[in-house]
Order: sequence, then structure tokens, then C-alpha cells
Amino acid sequence: MRAAAALTATVGGGLGTPGVARTLVKHYNAGNAFERDASHTEPFWGAHQGGIITPPQSHTYLAALDLATEKRDEVMRLLRAWTTAAARMTRGEPAAPIERDAATVLPDSGEAHGLPPARLTLTFGFGAGLFLRDGKDRYGLAAQRPAALVDLPPLMATN
Repeated sequence: MRAAAALTATVGGGLGTPGVARTLVKHYNAGNAFERDASHTEPFWGAHQGGIITPPQSHTYLAALDLATEKRDEVMRLLRAWTTAAARMTRGEPAAPIERDAATVLPDSGEAHGLPPARLTLTFGFGAGLFLRDGKDRYGLAAQRPAALVDLPPLMATN
């Protein structure tokens, strides 16, 4: 079941080539060593994005956000901060160094402090709105928009 879900996620992510699928199944069928070892880390930096051809994690969380700023430098600053935090968290560290000053409010609640990295991977994806919004080149990136990245049609609820 997990292998099928992982393959579906891989295909859904646009990486459904037979070679990637075979690699994923090979890793999954190798005995789930990653599932048993919560201290294992998935590399954040490397030739491939962590979490794509690695065995599936036991939990997945998604968040969809809209950029509120119209300033390119603020987007760049946000992405740099997220990259730094993601790299730290995949190593089992807090998103930012935790200062233990009782007189200040911590930006990190600390509930995961001391827990192993547990093969954490993070993926940041962007929709067409990063490139164009209301016909406007929001951040000077419209010319770099991949051809396959198209606007989704409006979703309609069915009863």
C-alpha cells in the first residue's frame, strides 16, 4: 500500500518515469531499514531533492500559502530563511538556534527538541502565481516560467 502511494505521489509530482519508479520500489523493498531507524537523516543538499526517490515517510503534511508581498527581495529573503531552516531540521536541529533565555518568548516552541530527524524531508513548490498574477509579472520571473506550469482551472465542490 505504501509503495503504491509513493508511486502515485511520484507520478503526481511529474517524476513518473520508469527509472524513478523502479528506484523507489527497489529502495522500498530493501527492508524498510529507514522506517526502523528514526535517527536516519535524508540529505538536504545533493544531486536529488530529498524525499523524491527515497522510501516514503510514515507521515506527510501539506500547507498551501499565498505570497502577500509584491517585493522580489522579500520573497528571496523568505526563501533563504526557509532553506536555512529546512536544512537544519533535516539534520535533526531546530529551525533556528534556540536561545534559552527565560525572559524572552522563543520563536520555536521546542516541542520537538531532542527528537531524532526521523528522515524528515521538506519540499517547497510554487504555482503559476509566482510568475504571473492578474496578468502582471509579479517578481520579474515571468520569462522563466516553465511551459508545463499552467494555471489550474477553478475547483468546484460537488455534492
